[in-house]
Amino acid sequence: MELDANSVQNRTTEGFLSLQDYAAAQWQQHIRAIISPQISQFPTDPESQNILTELGMGLDDFSIRYEQELMYASTSKEVEEDCEPFRAYPFYTSLIKVWNHVNQQDRKGLEARKEISIKSLSEAVTRNRVVLEKLTLSEEIRTFYGENLFKCPRPTCFYFHEGFKEEKSRKQHINRHDRPFNCSFPDCSIAEFGFTSNKDLEKHMKLFHPEAGDLANSFSTQTKPTGATPFVCKLCGKRFTRNFHWRSHMRSHAGERPFKCSECDKAFTRSNDCRRHEKIHGRK
Repeated sequence: MELDANSVQNRTTEGFLSLQDYAAAQWQQHIRAIISPQISQFPTDPESQNILTELGMGLDDFSIRYEQELMYASTSKEVEEDCEPFRAYPFYTSLIKVWNHVNQQDRKGLEARKEISIKSLSEAVTRNRVVLEKLTLSEEIRTFYGENLFKCPRPTCFYFHEGFKEEKSRKQHINRHDRPFNCSFPDCSIAEFGFTSNKDLEKHMKLFHPEAGDLANSFSTQTKPTGATPFVCKLCGKRFTRNFHWRSHMRSHAGERPFKCSECDKAFTRSNDCRRHEKIHGRK
């Protein structure tokens, strides 16, 4: 259902868009979280079944609303296998459509994540933000949306949800958005965003990854792979020469941190990072 200008204005002032930024930026990640565990059997208790029912309602509504854009590619056998545990549930068909879209986007790599993948959803977010930017910052509006109403259009950017107080600041930010210097830690929360200079990257590494040791080996732009790299990450396109390194990288996407420091219980995705961190305690 398309909303007219007055309806958008009224719903905006009533706080209906308070979760818009989070939902627009993170919905694909939530779908990945549903698929990733590869559960073969679900709990049958009432609470778990109610959650699955609510999940189904959301998936059905979403797949109907964006049906034309979710069906642009044929469904792969891999997608069907991923969704197999859900075959007995009424929302199975909707899940197939949505997961197929996410899977196709993941194959395009990080560059594709700089835009909202569903065109009509992107247009709705843009339309709503125009309304938001014209609002008077009353106490009620601050409660719903904060004070920073001028947001970056890139969903992978911190300022997509954090925003700026002035349009001028937002423009300056967008002009600096080409950031070729990337953090080499795949489990870093801002690894996708990058930095405008190697100096800024060095500051980031010293502040957030002091356990890295030799910083010179950690600073990198997106260098071309050398040698055979048969193991490919389906989420970001990064390639690896060894299966061990590929598995470690995939854990970072899933948020798994199985290696814990014996001193402080800080968790890490890779064993090497954990051992390097533990040396800090030794130096103390």
